Amino acid sequence: MESSNPPTDPGRQPPNTGTQPVEPESQPASMAQLDRKLNTRTYIGAAAAVMALAAAIVAIVLALDAQDNSASKADVRRIEQQLSGVAKDASAAEDAQASIDSLSERIDALQDSVDAAASSSDEQKKRLEVVEGDIEDLRQQVSDLESSSGSGGSSPGGGGNSG
Repeated sequence: MESSNPPTDPGRQPPNTGTQPVEPESQPASMAQLDRKLNTRTYIGAAAAVMALAAAIVAIVLALDAQDNSASKADVRRIEQQLSGVAKDASAAEDAQASIDSLSERIDALQDSVDAAASSSDEQKKRLEVVEGDIEDLRQQVSDLESSSGSGGSSPGGGGNSG
């Protein structure tokens, strides 16, 4: 049977098992490099964890804000009802405008009729004035004839009615 002790080489040091204190001067360069890499990776990992935590916080805040700003079904129904009311008002306004246009056309037609009647009335007044003037002229002529026949004899009608 062999002994459990490994053969020792006088020029070789036994491996470091952590029980013996290690001095930094005795560490080989590769161990120092490995230590630097480990420190760098730890720093980068911690920074990534902090950034991930910050991103998660921002995501939660944005989600809560979106939830606060989102419209509920009741809000959507209320807005739909308001839009329906606006559409009805617009339809009523269009109907009112059509009625106004129709009334404006009727008023224009009535104004034309009134203008035509006024023109006709003016023409009738002028004709009446002419006829009244003619009647006055005829009365004057009759009066002149009566006065000339009254001084020169009896009238040919012989009635003596005046007036």
